[in-house]
Amino acid sequence: MKKFITAVAAASLVGFAMPAQAQEENDAIAFFALIMTPHGALPSVASGPANAGPSLDVRYGRYSFDGSDYSINNIGVGGNFAAAGGRMGIMLGIVSGEDDDNAKMAGIDYNRSLMSRPVGASTSSSISLALHPALGYGKADEGDLNAISAAVDLPVQLSMAAGKTMQFAAHLAPGFGYGRLSDGDLSESGTRATLGGGVSLLNVGGGLGVNLGFRKIFLDEAPTQWGLGMSWSR
Repeated sequence: MKKFITAVAAASLVGFAMPAQAQEENDAIAFFALIMTPHGALPSVASGPANAGPSLDVRYGRYSFDGSDYSINNIGVGGNFAAAGGRMGIMLGIVSGEDDDNAKMAGIDYNRSLMSRPVGASTSSSISLALHPALGYGKADEGDLNAISAAVDLPVQLSMAAGKTMQFAAHLAPGFGYGRLSDGDLSESGTRATLGGGVSLLNVGGGLGVNLGFRKIFLDEAPTQWGLGMSWSR
């Protein structure tokens, strides 16, 4: 990761580029800051009911850069709980690049339903819209490079019964993210459109949920992150 971030950050932070190039570099700064924090580093997941009990959440996400052998593997562990009519989440994790290019990350997020409607005549299927803001921080293990991010998306989710207790959920979450990279006294920031999504099986057994998800931070030639998640709810 440091190979990519350091090169982009250095060019932008010293103000070397022309204005058009600087804008492109700010876009790249936003991309790398977001993928150093949980919102961009880990896959998007389906939202559960606001009144459910506390839940443990484990996620894995991977970025593979085309045209190179470089990849970034991210692992996060956290949980969420009912709060103010929605779900508050906390996530801690590791961003692991090659050649020991590693970082630590932490983040908080909040998910609140804005509307939910049944689909057709069935009461077991519904479509919902939610508001999902998130804040994150990342710190490289070596050097002074750190990242902060702020993002918000609007997940649209289709949920339906799958057997007696299981629930199938599919969602898409268009959004917008801000990212800032700092290295010592130098810092630069940018913004990017984002898109998350995935499919999940909830209440598989014993409160277990499984998720296949992705996160796209829109930047020319930048990879899409794909990942897996598991959750345990009480």
